[in-house]
Amino acid sequence: MAEIIDIEHLRIRRDEEIRECALSRFPWEEMDRIKGELVDPLTRFWPASRKVILLELLYRLVFEAYVAGMKEGKKDGWVKGIFFRNRKDDDLSLFGQKACDRLLKELMDEFNLHRWLDEWSAESVEILMQELGRQWFIMGKKAGRKKK
Repeated sequence: MAEIIDIEHLRIRRDEEIRECALSRFPWEEMDRIKGELVDPLTRFWPASRKVILLELLYRLVFEAYVAGMKEGKKDGWVKGIFFRNRKDDDLSLFGQKACDRLLKELMDEFNLHRWLDEWSAESVEILMQELGRQWFIMGKKAGRKKK
């Protein structure tokens, strides 16, 4: 007799496992360095409440980009059963770029970035987010290739 397998349940469980793995491998000290070198100078004249909001936004961005990268890293190189060996570690695939762009837009909308920041500050934060999203996606991709 055949058994019905709930694919959606398996996908959810796999995603939870990847997120747990990401939490254990996430380089928190690197984010502390970024805060000190990039965020603090950018926000030195901001009120404390805005700094907290921006830090929450950036931590969410980098963690979610890291997780998305880990997911791609686990399947990296395989497309429809064909293995591509010439991909570089620092390549951001089309999927990766779309994932980073989607995440950036979602978080900017959720945090209403343009509502509480002036145009120059919002543009600076958006540029910072784009670069951090890309970097952390690639870091996650590398971590996703490693064995547990």
